[in-house]
Amino acid sequence: MRQGNPGGSKLDAHADFILGLIALHKDITLHEIAERLLEEHGLNVQPSTIWYFLDRRGMTFKKRRRTLPSRSARMSPKGGKPLPKASPASIPRG
Repeated sequence: MRQGNPGGSKLDAHADFILGLIALHKDITLHEIAERLLEEHGLNVQPSTIWYFLDRRGMTFKKRRRTLPSRSARMSPKGGKPLPKASPASIPRG
């Protein structure tokens, strides 16, 4: 006899709500989704449960802090080829 979760998720019934939140708020966090599920549906879930739910649907992504572009220099040339390494003698000392 197979043990464990019989398959599916308690979030499956709320898939439209969760996916709708993500569609409306592109930067919503897992914690915020969990809070909204509790507030609006009385469903208390951990952020990891939401992560597994989204992972099964191929919707994983990592949020990155927004950073300003480098003002000093371009990191690579247009062709995508790496820049030659500078020798210590060619680096200006300030």
